[in-house]
Order: sequence, then C-alpha cells, then structure tokens
Amino acid sequence: KPFDAGIKTLSLYSNAIFKNNIIKNNELGIFLNYAYTNDYGKYSWNIVKYNIFEDNTIGLYIHWSENNEISGNLFRNNVEDGIQMESSRYSIIENNIFQGNHRFGLYLKAASHKNIIRCNDFIDNGNHVYFQGSLLNKWKGNYWSGSRWRFIKPIRGQLDIYDIPWIDFDFLPSTIRVN
Repeated sequence: KPFDAGIKTLSLYSNAIFKNNIIKNNELGIFLNYAYTNDYGKYSWNIVKYNIFEDNTIGLYIHWSENNEISGNLFRNNVEDGIQMESSRYSIIENNIFQGNHRFGLYLKAASHKNIIRCNDFIDNGNHVYFQGSLLNKWKGNYWSGSRWRFIKPIRGQLDIYDIPWIDFDFLPSTIRVN
C-alpha cells in the first residue's frame, strides 16, 4: 500500500508552498518526495510554513528533497516523529515547535546533510532529535526542555549504518522558549 499522506508531492523540481493548514490523523501529514536540484540548473524550493501537524504517524516526511524552508510550524503529538528527513539536504528548519512527539521531534537519516536547524523549541518529546548517517548539519539557538546544558548542547546520533556513535552540537542553545 502506498503511503497515506494528507498532502503528497511526487514531482521532480517541485516548488510548492504549504501554508496555514491543520494536518491531522494521517500516516504522513505532508510527504515531500523527490524535490531536488539537478546538474542542469533546475532547482526545487518548497516552503512549509505556519502549519499544525498533529496526531499523524509522522508529521512531515521529507525524502530526497533539497532547499526546503520549514518554519513557524507546530509538530505536536505525532505517533513517531514530528519531522523525518531521509536523504535530504540544504534545508532550513527554524522557529518551529516540536512538542510531545512520541519517538523523535526531528529525525535526520540516510545522508540528510548540510541542513540548518535553528531557533526551534523541542519540548517533552520521547527524544528531541536523532541523526543517523547525516553530517555537517548546523544547530544553533534551539530550546531543549529538560536540558542542563547552557553554552553547548550535545546531540547524539550515529555516523552510518554500522552504529558508530557520533555527537553534533548546538552552539549557544536557548535557555528559554524561542517561539
């Protein structure tokens, strides 16, 4: 059975805007799929802004997609993850609230490299974030509920499928909620 998604993109080089929606009770709230840049100058840029993702299995699933702007959203009470990114790069994830997601607020896997994750609130998730085989992501100024770290926050993950532990860092995490 194909993924049950509230909204699904299945075209190369998509330039879609998803704004001001309430997305509830789906396997995948929004499924951004195959939106990437090619060698001939075709670009993809998707904007996911000011939405509420609630009670989905995964709120936002981003697969083989580049140059996404994910901002001002609420990811709350999703059964697995607020956002799951797989093989997706060059995205900006900022000013979102990840709250009460049962597995991860944000899960980066399988070569989701060079993303910027800044000024988000991670509140009472099963685990706030996890990365697997995803390198060179920049974390800055996020709020982490339950964290005692003031000047630098370690973010645990692994380098690849061989379970080699690795740590990224959020430099200057916020001690108060940002959003």
